[in-house]
Amino acid sequence: MISTIVAAWNMVMWLRREKKQMEANAEAYLTEARAKVWRAEAEDIFKSLAEGNSKFEKLPKPVKWFFAHTKADNRLGQFGQWFLKSSKLEIYRTH
Repeated sequence: MISTIVAAWNMVMWLRREKKQMEANAEAYLTEARAKVWRAEAEDIFKSLAEGNSKFEKLPKPVKWFFAHTKADNRLGQFGQWFLKSSKLEIYRTH
């Protein structure tokens, strides 16, 4: 129960920090560089979930907490990789 509260608190505090930064200057916050960093981090998370590799321990606490309570982590990890590496991304970039 305590780990649930801590994970929820960490997530709420992170969201509040991000919201404040975005509200202060949306143009400076919503940059291509930030999008690329977030995508790379999402790819790392999904890869760690799919493979169950040693990087799992380095995942954000809310992610580790959530997937400690489910057996779908490997499949979600694979799904996330397919999602982020969609072949349609290349199609859209060429048009």
